[in-house]
Amino acid sequence: MVGSSPKEVVFAQAAEAALQGAQLPQYNSFKIELAKRAIGKTNPVHRQHRGENPYCGDVVELTLALDETESKIADIKFEGAGYGLCLASAEFMAIAIKGKSITQALLIVEQFHEMVTGHTQFEPPWEKLNIIQGVSQYPMRVKCVTLAWHTLKVALGSVETGAYL
Repeated sequence: MVGSSPKEVVFAQAAEAALQGAQLPQYNSFKIELAKRAIGKTNPVHRQHRGENPYCGDVVELTLALDETESKIADIKFEGAGYGLCLASAEFMAIAIKGKSITQALLIVEQFHEMVTGHTQFEPPWEKLNIIQGVSQYPMRVKCVTLAWHTLKVALGSVETGAYL
């Protein structure tokens, strides 16, 4: 992948391996490194929601701290358990939406869903998220990588609360 960092290449390789049912040892250390950055709970917690995928057992609990005007996401953290694709996607989401307005974050969520279902690609500055697009060929993997994103929509109050699937 031209212009990609070594970590992005490792993630792309791990995503492909996961899709094929293989394991890559370096992916485990990559997951741990990713999870250290956005793991935990925000302080204060202005919004939160827990998302679950009952088919595979993925669980993501998001907490958000908003700015003083409650229009921007000042901080986002997550706690969760599940497949590496789910947790890595949650980390990428946290990086992508931190500092964005709620409106911008919701637009990114919609575009992410369109991207992982094979309908579009991200343009700069979000093009790095396209490395997850390979999951579009595997509907159950789409559910894994979109769990955190759907949970964010619920936490921001843009969809009814309830079952994820």
